[in-house]
Amino acid sequence: MKLVTDVSLTSRPAAVAVGWTPAALFAAGEPGAWFDPSAPGALFQDAAATIPVTGPDQPVGCMLDLSGRGCHATQDDPAARPMYRRFGDIHSLEFDGLDDMLSTPGIDLTQTPQLGAFAGVRKPADIFGPYVGQGDWTAGDLGAWDLAVGASFPGSTPVLRDTYRGGYRQMSDFNTVVGRPFSGQRDDVHGVYFDMSATGQVAKIGLRINGAPPPTVALAGDDATGPGFRNDPVVIGARNGSFATICLHGLVIRGASFTPSEIAQTEAYLALRSGVTLSL
Repeated sequence: MKLVTDVSLTSRPAAVAVGWTPAALFAAGEPGAWFDPSAPGALFQDAAATIPVTGPDQPVGCMLDLSGRGCHATQDDPAARPMYRRFGDIHSLEFDGLDDMLSTPGIDLTQTPQLGAFAGVRKPADIFGPYVGQGDWTAGDLGAWDLAVGASFPGSTPVLRDTYRGGYRQMSDFNTVVGRPFSGQRDDVHGVYFDMSATGQVAKIGLRINGAPPPTVALAGDDATGPGFRNDPVVIGARNGSFATICLHGLVIRGASFTPSEIAQTEAYLALRSGVTLSL
């Protein structure tokens, strides 16, 4: 089943099924990672995961991957570690936009033409920032991808951008930009799904905000079939020398096709952790 199989809102459950967690997405050994700052014991102050985070306003040097794949996100430099924050019931990692970032070991996504990435994110200011991705698409890395929150510019006020560069012999860029008014601090559940085996740009890249396709989408790039993705670290909080000013409430990355139910459950799970009401 392709990732772009019916994801209409009428096919979606309204809430997370009892007992469901993103662990179900990795039950068959699918590659990827799952991060949840609210999970007990998931955060450590040091990269070696020996000093637990015990309360807000402490640095995070290691965020455990809960998928079972062992792709923990770490930062060796104490000065470049995000801070653990609490906003009521919302647990977050705050990246300062200056030098904060976490990085996983290499995650092998080369054997699949499908990839889903979902995140609960707080954007505190009208500032551009790529906040998660793999490979360097600006350098021409085949299969590189990223997600970024966008800043206002003439004619558009994007909240989210995704990019994919792929192709066997042909270099191609696919950019999806969402235009939405920026009205100060906002929390959103971002979702993107790539299916590079599909035909046509719209089928290859789909973008979602708070459980629904956005009303305004601009696609740019050639319609080329990609070979899959990367076997590189996934970087959180920065991309290619640019740093993001965000708070991350949760992140799920999976190299496989998604059913409509899996998309719905993943978004509902992240919405609960982000204080977001989905567009049901």
